Amino acid sequence: MLNLSTTYANLKLKTPIIVGSAGITGSIELLQRAEECGAGAVVTKSLFQKEISRKSPTPRFKIVKHTNTFTFYTYEQASELNPQEYAEFIFNAKQKLSIPVIASINCYTDDAWIEYSKLMEEAGADAIELNLSCPHGVHIMSGMNIIEEMVHTTKIVKNNVKIPVIPKMTPQSANPGSDALRLEQAGADGLVMFNRFTGLDIDIEKEIPILHGGYAGHGGPWAIMYGLRWISAVSPKLKCSISASGGVMNGEDAIKYILSGASAVQIVTTVFFKWL
Repeated sequence: MLNLSTTYANLKLKTPIIVGSAGITGSIELLQRAEECGAGAVVTKSLFQKEISRKSPTPRFKIVKHTNTFTFYTYEQASELNPQEYAEFIFNAKQKLSIPVIASINCYTDDAWIEYSKLMEEAGADAIELNLSCPHGVHIMSGMNIIEEMVHTTKIVKNNVKIPVIPKMTPQSANPGSDALRLEQAGADGLVMFNRFTGLDIDIEKEIPILHGGYAGHGGPWAIMYGLRWISAVSPKLKCSISASGGVMNGEDAIKYILSGASAVQIVTTVFFKWL
């Protein structure tokens, strides 16, 4: 049998496919389905410190068609669980799954980053994904300097837990290559390149933005070109491993990312398309 095992952020994976953080990883049953279908790891649906993110009237999805391609427009609320409930969810997931379970969290104070990270570690999470780059999260929407915040947060969390720490990078940066090197220097054990793009469409007849019910993130097959460009450029310079994310619609796309230098590949959109 073909050996597809890999190492990502010091975690041993049976396959390089990781099912990324979204509604598709919001329950134990869905995590089990991911493992049954061959996932090497799963990233749980994000826990946000900001409670309003857990109660927004979502999800909202739309396929925005263009001339020769399309965008998958998504806006989801965060996990509805509070930190203690989320830690219990992680604990229960670890009892049911044999693959690594990566906890995804989004906080906006140093104390919360430390508290939530320690809770996830104590609950048995195999790693922590720092989700500062959510397109409709507090960090991107507030207009703060996201890379400075990411470097700062990586240092704080790395100094307070022993499990791998994995920042999820934003594609909306002047120089993702430089950002990746800074995050590694800050202590990142792995990197996710990248989260979705923040964007909108415009109705040229009404001359107004089209938000489809919310300010959200865009992804689709076109996004792979951006990821391939930066992963191929930065992977030879990094010691930490990369999980590619964005534009993966089939196995050939995953192979492209592996050949560009990624150790693993996160998928979300293609799983949603199996549901739609």
